[in-house]
Amino acid sequence: MRKKCGNVTLLEDNLTRYTRGAFFERGGDAGLILSWSGPGVVKEPIPELAWSKPCGSDEALVTLDLAFDDYANETSWILQDILNNTVSISPPDGYSDGDAPVYHSYCVPRSCYNFIIYDDYGDGMCYGGYYSVRFDNIRAVQGGEFSFSEKSTF
Repeated sequence: MRKKCGNVTLLEDNLTRYTRGAFFERGGDAGLILSWSGPGVVKEPIPELAWSKPCGSDEALVTLDLAFDDYANETSWILQDILNNTVSISPPDGYSDGDAPVYHSYCVPRSCYNFIIYDDYGDGMCYGGYYSVRFDNIRAVQGGEFSFSEKSTF
């Protein structure tokens, strides 16, 4: 994972507000984490749709959220179309133990899909880990308690 961080100072009506941005890349995905502070700063959640990739009218947004147990390196997954063709797969370098939650999103043709998650040790994502798959911002699949693999169709 590569990270680039920086600070930006915003001046408004002689009030200083500090903003910190951290850009990251991992497994072909990228993201931005913002934090801010200063007098009069109000923190409000940003709606999930504001972060969504724009998909074409004949496409659906699939998002995958993974919160790992202590052994992220055991976790891998695959997203397939209904004919078992691979649409996406976990990063080739895998995940590292201690990884923070990760989010992947893809625009895919409107259809049915299989999501298969694997755990090399056979204890699933026990001890607090979970996964969630959304299809057009509607939760289609979620879980964490499985053995070596779990397959869901949506």
